Amino acid sequence: MQVQARRHRSSTTQLTSILEDFNTIPQKVQEAVNALRKQHTTGAPKIIKDDVIPTLEIALVWMANFTNALNKARTISHRLQCIERAALTVKAELKNLPSTQPPNNLGKDLKEIKAAIQPVKSWIEVARTASPSTKTQTKHDTRSLKRQNREMLRKERAKYELTLTTDTASPRIQQQIKMW
Repeated sequence: MQVQARRHRSSTTQLTSILEDFNTIPQKVQEAVNALRKQHTTGAPKIIKDDVIPTLEIALVWMANFTNALNKARTISHRLQCIERAALTVKAELKNLPSTQPPNNLGKDLKEIKAAIQPVKSWIEVARTASPSTKTQTKHDTRSLKRQNREMLRKERAKYELTLTTDTASPRIQQQIKMW
């Protein structure tokens, strides 16, 4: 485990050194581009300068893209290393756990479960065992339930019933209501 930690530290320091070196490259290239732009030349050197500056600018864009990709790869690599370390610790902990033995009375438990489960009857068996008195009793029960439901609905409607009278209305209004 210590050897792996040393390797990890040395690879991290190497990677950090490489990243620092790589981060200085775009700065130096940008300085070179700025120096070329300041240069006042004519003739063939100007043509070469005008060709080199766009090429260096493209190289700068590529370096920026590469830096982004390298940073993403570094974070992914770090995540994978963390997952690997976690897997190793879980593996070590599993080795330290005592092994569990299955219970010897598994057959007895299975028999108890089977005894507790009652067989399911088909519809034909249920119909055969039903007595005729239960059928008539069922009809009677449904009739009484319907009667009770109708009574409840009647009482509910009575709460909202309103009676209109024309006792205090004028004779002209009473005549209009009669014609209506």
